Formats: sequence, C-alpha cells, structure tokens
Amino acid sequence: MTMAATKKRNVYKPEFKAKVALEAVRGKLTINQISKQFGVHPNQISKWKKQFLENLPQIFDNSKQPSAEAGEELTNQLYQQIGQLKVELDWLKKKSSLIS
Repeated sequence: MTMAATKKRNVYKPEFKAKVALEAVRGKLTINQISKQFGVHPNQISKWKKQFLENLPQIFDNSKQPSAEAGEELTNQLYQQIGQLKVELDWLKKKSSLIS
C-alpha cells in the first residue's frame, strides 16, 4: 500500500470550519497564510469560504424557520392524540378480557 492509500481524511467540526471561513472572508491574511496557520489545504479553505458566503443570507431569513409556538402547538396536539389512543386501548383491553 502507498502512503496516500492509508491516510485518513480529516474531519473538521463545523465551528472550526466557520472560524477558518470567517478568517478567509475577512481578507486580512492570504489563503496560503490561513492554510499554514490552521493546517488546512488552501483549496479546502476556498470551498469553505464559498459555502460560508452562499449560506450567509439564510441566517437572517426567519420565514423558513418554524416558530416556537407552532412547534409547541404540534406537541400539544400529539400529546392529546397519545392520551386519546391510550384511553381507547385500555377500553379495548377491558372489553376483550370480558369477551374471553
């Protein structure tokens, strides 16, 4: 086996990616300087920077995020359904034991 075949891919946490991408967006350092500082290939930094800039507008888009009230309402409805089904199940168990 060659050295390249046995090398594992690095897995970076989202926080680290954001930090590196933000540094690239700031533009105070070159991509190569950032690469040396963080130990990440320059091509990877460029991809993260592009991803960062493409997804940035979504942070401020509140229309796509479900409100907390809607989630709470759904949770209450589901708990109500669970309660109703439990009562029905208990009733059926009781009736089935009388028939048997």
